[in-house]
Amino acid sequence: GTLVASAPLVFGALRLARFNVQLVGFSKDSFVGVPIPLSALVLVAFIFFFGPDVIQADATLQHVFTAVIAACGLLMVSTIRYPTLPKFTRKAFREQPWLTGGCVLGGIIIAATLGKGLFPVLALVIVAGVVYSAYGQTRKFLTGKPAGKSK
Repeated sequence: GTLVASAPLVFGALRLARFNVQLVGFSKDSFVGVPIPLSALVLVAFIFFFGPDVIQADATLQHVFTAVIAACGLLMVSTIRYPTLPKFTRKAFREQPWLTGGCVLGGIIIAATLGKGLFPVLALVIVAGVVYSAYGQTRKFLTGKPAGKSK
């Protein structure tokens, strides 16, 4: 239990150390690995979504929460790229319609559910990053072209 509970702290420290070592320029179009605040928010949102009493009474949810903690920790130090939040301008909607529209839709869902939708929205963000990375790796392996490149 203690080992899993300390995972976000340990992986967060490793993430910060890697960031300081690899910092060359300052391009903020994406993060390498899940950002620490997003990881922390996922864990808090999980507890808010299910409720601490329900989690404490349900062994299956305890195991799921343990897996979520471990996954968030590992994804913090992964090489999976996660895009930064777009600026909500017309230009952002033109350049990144899926990302900007998804952020707006996620915000609407969170507001409409009075915050209960935060965990599903954030879980979708994290899973989407993993799926897109897997798609990019598979495409690069099969075609030699990175994902998102049409030429």
